[in-house]
Amino acid sequence: MCHRNEHDSPTNPELWSDEGKTVRRLGKRYFTTMRRLQSRESERIADTFGDELWAQIDDIRYTVTREEVEYAESVETPVLVFEDLTYI
Repeated sequence: MCHRNEHDSPTNPELWSDEGKTVRRLGKRYFTTMRRLQSRESERIADTFGDELWAQIDDIRYTVTREEVEYAESVETPVLVFEDLTYI
């Protein structure tokens, strides 16, 4: 996320790439582990594992979203542009 300065040039962007990598890593871990547990018919363990992992992912998303809104509120006339979020 970035904004334009008084010369109408983009500023250095604020990035949350570490958080994105963490969410991707947790998502991959979730799907890999769920596949293994389901193949062993361990649904109860799978449900508990999935709940804990999704809670971590939701916490990261909530934190990043809150920081993005705070950043946008600190800039005059903010414009937020997102990628296609259909499958998130």
